[in-house]
Amino acid sequence: APTVTPFISTGGVVSAENSVEGNFDVNVFPNPSVGKFTIQLNGTNPEEKEYEVKIFNLIGQEVYNKKTIFTDRKEQVELDPSFAAGTYIVRVKKGDQMITKKIILEK
Repeated sequence: APTVTPFISTGGVVSAENSVEGNFDVNVFPNPSVGKFTIQLNGTNPEEKEYEVKIFNLIGQEVYNKKTIFTDRKEQVELDPSFAAGTYIVRVKKGDQMITKKIILEK
């Protein structure tokens, strides 16, 4: 007999496109980008907590890593011109909260 696994919905929505966990969000623009873009924090950072910004290519290699406090709620990112065109994953982490966004790099 086949095994039946009950599924219990917790009401959470998981999206492969953009995932939001915690109480902050970010915008990445312009998207697509030619290698220079802005990550904007949607919300305030009154305690000036440090955020970790990492960018990965689609095979999971980390290609960018910086710690920032998002001065004026924005962080400018300029990727190395040698990066190949394509999709990259931008991950912003604060403590145990993390947000991932996609950025498309055009040449």
